[in-house]
Amino acid sequence: MKLNVVKPIQTITEASICEGEVYRIALDSFTVSGDYPLLYKSQFGCDSTMTLHLLVNKPISQVIDTSICQGQSIQSGGVLYDVAGNYALHLKKADGCDSLVTLNLNMKPIYFTKIDTSFCEGNQIQIGNNIYNNTGNYFLSLNSFQGCDSNFQISLKVFPTHQLQFDTAICEGESLNIGSTTFNQTGNYTVISKNQFGCDSIFKLGLTVHSK
Repeated sequence: MKLNVVKPIQTITEASICEGEVYRIALDSFTVSGDYPLLYKSQFGCDSTMTLHLLVNKPISQVIDTSICQGQSIQSGGVLYDVAGNYALHLKKADGCDSLVTLNLNMKPIYFTKIDTSFCEGNQIQIGNNIYNNTGNYFLSLNSFQGCDSNFQISLKVFPTHQLQFDTAICEGESLNIGSTTFNQTGNYTVISKNQFGCDSIFKLGLTVHSK
């Protein structure tokens, strides 16, 4: 008779599950991380020892606070978000377990400013690094202090100033009236008044008074 002596089998099993799941081997169930020595009977009826290294992966909770500009969107888990609010996102980690992400989304405004103004020739308006001094309609887009668009629609009217040179002569004893000012002596004069737009109207007079 030939006798075969079968040595006991010793094995190591590495396993992982998500928290809330159950790992089962035969009639044994495991829910907690740890090392478990297990004794079974092999196919030959001999003792078989297995060591189970079990890792229970816990879910991760994460809070994301972020801001985007109006009209933009953010994508997470294949879903687009374009409205301010608080969102609970149930995602999967690399190990296949749940990951709970709380997304606090803030929407930063886009500003629109309409400027309808006018001024006299020689003046200007500056917005950002842009200077405007001619009649026209303009559209300007800048970045606000929050990093989003700040749009300006500018309607500008530039009114003219008038300048007139007038040389004339009168006889002694006569006078010349310009506006509310009277001139009766030889000389060069400058008279500044307002035109119909409220801008300067400059009148330069060269007057000669002839003796009788």
